[in-house]
Amino acid sequence: MLPPAQTLANEILALPASPIPLTGITAFVGVITSYMANVQGGPTGLPGIFTLNSALVIAAMTAMKPVTDNSWISSFADAMEDGIVAAIITPGTVTEPVWVTSVTDVSTLPLGASTITTIAAAKAKLISDLNTASTTLQFAQSIYDATLEFTFTCIGLGPLSVPIPLPISAE
Repeated sequence: MLPPAQTLANEILALPASPIPLTGITAFVGVITSYMANVQGGPTGLPGIFTLNSALVIAAMTAMKPVTDNSWISSFADAMEDGIVAAIITPGTVTEPVWVTSVTDVSTLPLGASTITTIAAAKAKLISDLNTASTTLQFAQSIYDATLEFTFTCIGLGPLSVPIPLPISAE
């Protein structure tokens, strides 16, 4: 289950200052990646279904230009979207009774773009929340809220090994 936003805020605040932008960005994205890895698919899921593609987020954030207004929000949201679209999805983390042959989601597609049907909604939530965020906790809450917008299409095997896709909300 995704920990409270305060957990992410504390981890961000604990990051050491870095005079090297790439080092700082890498550490920052690492914290977000580790935090988001705690999301699970539904109440019967286990953490580990989602791994943000941090390399794409780091690359996109490295290309961002310093600004003095909220124009960074769109670029940051685009970077996160890149990492979510190319995220690694791990099958076998969700259990549903209807999957009588497999018990778990053994046939879930392993790519964020194929499995997370609500990427656009998550990005919109992130942008909306960040536009009013002024503290580290509010920033962390934006990541938390956007992550909980995920709906995973998990696929397990029913009777006669028939694939049964189910929409499963993030928790």
